[in-house]
Amino acid sequence: MPGMRIRPVDERTVPDNALVVLRDIARPFPPPRDGQRLENVQPVCRLCGVQHFHKTYHIQLEAGTAIVSKTIWDRLCAMVDNGGFELCNAVDNPPSQTIRM
Repeated sequence: MPGMRIRPVDERTVPDNALVVLRDIARPFPPPRDGQRLENVQPVCRLCGVQHFHKTYHIQLEAGTAIVSKTIWDRLCAMVDNGGFELCNAVDNPPSQTIRM
């Protein structure tokens, strides 16, 4: 599946190897149902240590860029400020993605 290589726009100062956390305020998580506690519905994130109440993207920059799927890029483009990223190029054969704890 092809990917999209993105980088922070020039005005945004971000270290080359950083975890960027973007919150999509247009996509809130559903509220807890009757009898549920909020912390049980949305636990603290293991990646950044924050409890998220909206759809949140964690983008790991390596050498100043990251490769995301076309779907994620489209969702970032739908955000008000584009998440502060711009498209570099399409990547036909991106490396396999791994989840690290």
